[in-house]
Amino acid sequence: MRTSTTQRARVFVSAPYDTALRPLLDALRGAGVDAFISSDVASLGSDVVESARSAIDAADLVLVVLTKRPALNPIFEAGMAAALGKRLILVGEPGATLSMDLRSFVLVQASLEDPAAVVAAVEELVRRPLAGSRPPAKATGHPLDSDTADRLLHRLDSEPLNERSMISLLMEAIEAAGAIPVESSSPDQGWDLGVWSDDLAAIAGNPLVIEVKRELDPRAVDQVRHYLAEQQSASLGLVVYLVEPTDEDLRRALPGAWFPVLVISMQDLIEQLRSQSFAGVVRDLRNRAVHEWPRR
Repeated sequence: MRTSTTQRARVFVSAPYDTALRPLLDALRGAGVDAFISSDVASLGSDVVESARSAIDAADLVLVVLTKRPALNPIFEAGMAAALGKRLILVGEPGATLSMDLRSFVLVQASLEDPAAVVAAVEELVRRPLAGSRPPAKATGHPLDSDTADRLLHRLDSEPLNERSMISLLMEAIEAAGAIPVESSSPDQGWDLGVWSDDLAAIAGNPLVIEVKRELDPRAVDQVRHYLAEQQSASLGLVVYLVEPTDEDLRRALPGAWFPVLVISMQDLIEQLRSQSFAGVVRDLRNRAVHEWPRR
């Protein structure tokens, strides 16, 4: 395994300081990789940032170990490596929590005591040619056309909708705006729809979960919030409702008070989709909740 005809691939292994790395390092070296840790290349007297930068600069590939014991240095070094354009592999041990911001990188779930899967991933990534500069990000979503927005709003005003028909209408609106809605196979788990969109990756992760209610109720917000707390696959939720609450104080309090659960009426959502994509609406709701909370 070589990055060229004359040089072995160099892999910087970042892990919590008390992690037993010898089995992994030995396996990588046995596969022809020059594996090292930060103290192998750090200069005496350098600070944490300088040490990390030296190790990352010296590497062809950065391998970050995430254990079930939370630690800051691997996440810090993963972020630095990503910012410097280094190829990155995440190794998640059983029970490890993965930051949503790192899910777009190569992830291997394996125990360090049996590093064969990690070695195979390193070998595969090193064999790949280095990619050129990334093209500028391009949004995939788009606003609704005026006819579609008018038709959906007319249905809201003229049809006696229940939650089942609301879900169908909402799926139509989201799909028409360029995202992918998927109905939950088990509605009692705390959400009705999951929405996937490349545009949501940096804002909310995928999927964005949605609970649909005819009447806005704090229990629906709590339901989604509890689901998010128990999951790693989703970080933001949305409650979409049809009928405004009669209590003005409750109506004002709900939108920001339970972040990361956002709240919007079906009517407002479709109106906002006239001028921007579904991800754009979610971004605006998220920013408003963050910047205005806990103001009433």
